[in-house]
Amino acid sequence: MTLKWTGPMQGKLLEVLSSIEDVFEVLPPLLLRLGKSWELTVTKGIAPSTQLFELIKTSVAENWIDALVLELAQHWQLNEKLQEFAAEVAATKEPKRIVNWIEASGIARTELRKWCQAVLDEYKLATRNVPFEQDSISKMVQYLWGFGPTKVGHHPFVQFVKHLLESGHFSADIRPSVGQWLTESITSPHLQLPPRETSIHQVAQQQLPIIVAVEQHAQSFTIYRWRIRDGKFELLTEKNVKEAATVANLHKHLFRLIERELLTNKRRIELYLPMSQLELAIDQWRLREPHAPWGKRTDVSVGLLDRQEALSVATALEQESDETVNDLLDWLYDEAQGFTYELVAEREQWSDRWQTLNDETAYSLEELATYLEQKDEARWEACHCLTLLNFRPLTEQLEGDASCIYDSIKSGIPLMIWSRSTAAVAQLRTHLYEAHKAGNVQDEADIAAIVKYVRTEYATDANDIGRNLTYVMDNPTRQLPYLRSDRKRL
Repeated sequence: MTLKWTGPMQGKLLEVLSSIEDVFEVLPPLLLRLGKSWELTVTKGIAPSTQLFELIKTSVAENWIDALVLELAQHWQLNEKLQEFAAEVAATKEPKRIVNWIEASGIARTELRKWCQAVLDEYKLATRNVPFEQDSISKMVQYLWGFGPTKVGHHPFVQFVKHLLESGHFSADIRPSVGQWLTESITSPHLQLPPRETSIHQVAQQQLPIIVAVEQHAQSFTIYRWRIRDGKFELLTEKNVKEAATVANLHKHLFRLIERELLTNKRRIELYLPMSQLELAIDQWRLREPHAPWGKRTDVSVGLLDRQEALSVATALEQESDETVNDLLDWLYDEAQGFTYELVAEREQWSDRWQTLNDETAYSLEELATYLEQKDEARWEACHCLTLLNFRPLTEQLEGDASCIYDSIKSGIPLMIWSRSTAAVAQLRTHLYEAHKAGNVQDEADIAAIVKYVRTEYATDANDIGRNLTYVMDNPTRQLPYLRSDRKRL
């Protein structure tokens, strides 16, 4: 079985490549690794997409398109659309290759089923039994391939092949090829999880979130948009809007800004807001019907602007001159800035809880989360990084000093989830907490994946939890540039 590169598929690949800024710089050396040479130049009168399309058509005609796609995906590992193409290629090539080796070695089906079940047990996938009634080697191999990479190690499919090799089941003439395949699997993006440590430079060059902040004033607001280049924030937009920060006005001025970026690169959205605006349903914004809302298309989170301000104040207190520090302390001591003062004072708890969430230890969701009933008094353990609220916070609770959200933030909880609809509150426990609390969670991306799953799978009716899920994510390592425009910018 091979992947059929139809006209529409070629067109989709062209769209992906055309959206990558440095594609013309990267392609020539990449093609040389495949033993191909191709002159790609931006020439007046010839659209870059025309040259890219000629390249795609040639690679299809000469039957090296699969190798090209795998190389592209290896270089741009965080480009989700390229990864989807590469996953389709890999799903047709890798299982077939292993099936051919198994059949050529004459491995008994009883041995295959035994090792298949051993892998399921090893990766704690034993709830799904081997389909013993199916004697097809191809179906068994495809069954293991379908699990994808797991948090336990790498792909269960790889472990299955490794067990067969180490137990001497492959014939002598095939063993070197299998060994080489296992070695190569260590760097394959389709057989491994992405590396846990990714340098800022690598991320900046491949894919970073859309980072937007809204600073609210008395009768106006300012929108900021950044990108990160070489580990530093670069301001792309600073738009002053002389209108009140109502939901309608925020939607009007934010929508086009973010939608344009999503159309060219499906990146996650991080929107930083004042506390009073945390319930802004940005995850439900869409271009028009039948386009999927943003919460289905990518990871969407909101963050608290006050926390980012507190980080900037804390940095200034450590680094600035005595005069600046005294000005900041005078401002913090002002009664109106008590919340910021507390955030500055307690920022180490926030950093510690975030570090717990992103260390090498896998927790269950239940271990990481504090699930609060409406009248509960929160008691956070040292490992708690997530507050789940089983009630809808009212506007005054978002702003009031005595609210559970306020207490969560002061205690350094970096993640919060609640339902914007009272009618969907019960589903929060059923579809998010109960369904996932026993699963392994190793970083914020795992929580974001659960949120995206709920937003996708439980979003039929207006009152379903998938359409009403607020996800607050505050990353203390992000540290946006200082924003407040009503005082001297630091």
